[in-house]
Amino acid sequence: MSAAELAFIGAGKMAEALISGAVSAGAVSAGRVVISDADPRRLAGVSERHGVATAPDNAAAAAGANCVVFAVKPQDMDAALSDVSRAGCGADTVFVSIAAGVKVARIKSALGEERPVFRAMPNLPVVEGEGACVICGEGGRGDIETVGRLFGSSGIVEFIDEGLMDAFTALSGSGPGFVAAFAETLAAAAEKLGIDRRTAERFAVQTVFGAAAMMKAGTQPDELRKMVTSPGGTTAAGLSALDRDGFSAAVESALAAARDRAEELSSNGGKK
Repeated sequence: MSAAELAFIGAGKMAEALISGAVSAGAVSAGRVVISDADPRRLAGVSERHGVATAPDNAAAAAGANCVVFAVKPQDMDAALSDVSRAGCGADTVFVSIAAGVKVARIKSALGEERPVFRAMPNLPVVEGEGACVICGEGGRGDIETVGRLFGSSGIVEFIDEGLMDAFTALSGSGPGFVAAFAETLAAAAEKLGIDRRTAERFAVQTVFGAAAMMKAGTQPDELRKMVTSPGGTTAAGLSALDRDGFSAAVESALAAARDRAEELSSNGGKK
């Protein structure tokens, strides 16, 4: 993408994180990025922090771009699509949406059935360069490589069938919230054991981070669990209590509920 011009329609936190990751990784130079946003202060702030250009409106941002990323709220997508459809983008322009619940067919309907169009779902940890992003859509090999490099700059990427998007929304989209809830609960439980709240939170977060780092480095989750668990030991006692209190069932229910809600939002075009 180093020779391409990248346009972001919307310059919110997720867009800024993706821009930062792409520029830092060398996937695109800051001078080849242009952004538009309804909030002038937000637009100026992102431009100043990352050295990217700004456009007065969505059509101006998209005009001449090789890749256009829609980083707007689902309820603003129709207006953004209308703006970009009037921009006169080239036939080879790649379009990507990160608007939740907005399907590829809807984007193609607005921009042209023959257009290379992708739908991506990066999760919040992209702001730390540790995101997990799934992508679906249609395009040539070069288009797939372009989109993969863009989102791969801020974490891991997987191309999937669109039918799995709602399941991944539950797993990696909602997952950080579930992990945060576990860390909160772990700290609160430690406080009840006599550890002061601040220390409990610090150690809970570091424990989650350390375990995640080991698994990311190659230790499988079940392997790590076995490494920590000695027969008749403290971890075994704790895991037994988790099983007794329905830990696995609760996690399954959480993912299923998140998936079902994602399906509802998708059927409504992302509108709540």
